[in-house]
Amino acid sequence: HDVSSQELCNVLWAMATCSVRSDPLILAACERFRTQPDSFSAQHVSNLLWSMAKVNCKDPKAWDILDGVEKRVPEMAPQHLANVTWALVRAPGGPPPTLIQALGLRAAERPDDLKPQEACNIVWGLAKMQVRGSWVEGVTAKLSRSLQARIESCNMQDHANLVWSIARLQANLPDCLEAFSNSAASRVAKTDWRHLSAMVWAFSTLSEQAPTLFRAVRHELDLEERCQTLIPQQVANISWAFAKQGDPLTSPAFFRRASALLENYQPQELSALLFSSGADEGGLQHRVADAIKQRLPEFGAGDLAGVASNVMLARFNDDELQERLWIRCHEYGWHNFETKELVVLVLALTSAANYATVLSLQATHRMATAAEAMMEAVFSKHSLFTADEACAILGTYTRIKDKEAPLDTRAHPLLERVRTALLQKELPFVAVVQALHALGRLGLVEDRATVAAAETLLAKNLPQKGLGPAASINIQGPGASQEPAAAVAASQPSGPAPLSSSPSPSSSSSPLSS
Repeated sequence: HDVSSQELCNVLWAMATCSVRSDPLILAACERFRTQPDSFSAQHVSNLLWSMAKVNCKDPKAWDILDGVEKRVPEMAPQHLANVTWALVRAPGGPPPTLIQALGLRAAERPDDLKPQEACNIVWGLAKMQVRGSWVEGVTAKLSRSLQARIESCNMQDHANLVWSIARLQANLPDCLEAFSNSAASRVAKTDWRHLSAMVWAFSTLSEQAPTLFRAVRHELDLEERCQTLIPQQVANISWAFAKQGDPLTSPAFFRRASALLENYQPQELSALLFSSGADEGGLQHRVADAIKQRLPEFGAGDLAGVASNVMLARFNDDELQERLWIRCHEYGWHNFETKELVVLVLALTSAANYATVLSLQATHRMATAAEAMMEAVFSKHSLFTADEACAILGTYTRIKDKEAPLDTRAHPLLERVRTALLQKELPFVAVVQALHALGRLGLVEDRATVAAAETLLAKNLPQKGLGPAASINIQGPGASQEPAAAVAASQPSGPAPLSSSPSPSSSSSPLSS
């Protein structure tokens, strides 16, 4: 009680800087904030939250102060906004949506006042918390375009953080992406792989072309000494990114490094390499497949769905892998898969190898049982699927079912879900195409929903990018950040920590600016 709020926050800041945690002291500071909020300046609040996040405090009683933090947002300077946004990423249970929105809108009021790292950390925080909404698009666009206008002052960590965040948010900023890809291309030789791997992953996730950047990175991957510093996740992300661009890597130096790390990959990284290493003449793809077979028991739901998808995308034919994979999924329990993972698994059945192995007359009894159990799980969860997912599932199911057989009665709820969504005309292009194919195969050519789908397609501009079988479906596997089925998770581009200059303790006279 004899210590001021400013001194209390300064002590916590110093301890966090030294990676020392004191839960009693944190709880005391939070209780002080609850009972005496006016004794805390905006910087005190920023330092308190930064300190809690830095020492990984997970006590819900401490984070209960977030409702009161929102009232202080209008007082916050740029560095406070950036550090508080960074801290909220670690809040257990997630922060109040209104607080995140207040921080984002406050930052967007004067984006040019934010230093590059501050702006990048804010966009990174929004991406990491998977925030969605029209306001997020506006904030991301304002901050990104502000950074684009002063791109020369952005270092490569800023480049990587921003582009990675744009990809996670699926923001439509092609001009900004092009500017940052060209700027990064001229700095590739002196850039750490963690930044480069995050950038190429981001461009491929968005299906954006960045030829100058990819050419420069490819050149670096031909250098033996340079490749020796790659770590497993970077290898997987880079390999996947080039393959996704339709121009897979062939560098012997790169694949030698990839092979040397074979025992160190995480499940999702192995899955990405299975998809992307087919061009290696040294047989890395087959060695990756063997590693997956041995390690399947440790794969989670997202990992299993990712492997199934990548087997399909790579057109990789390995009967033993197929059998072990589907039996492992069955043992894992279809009810343990999320709807988006089930969608990917159903889509995987459309590949030639899966179709022949799982559904043909030659299929083993165990695999046929696994496939039937999967469809039973899909039908039983029909109410949980989004309209997009329902279109993908129905489109795939009508493709693989016996053409002469009537629609399984268990699939009727999915059909009605799709028909309703088509009549409302709110589906994206890919989902409309999938639904239209399904209705056509079912002979519902004159159905009102079919007519509505055709009208929707005529009213839309054709997409400029290719439509893959899982074009509208993303997988969320274990871990903090996942991406489409074909990709492995990109790490935080630099593990964005709080601003490189940690928030300074408050002086005795007035709060310090950044």
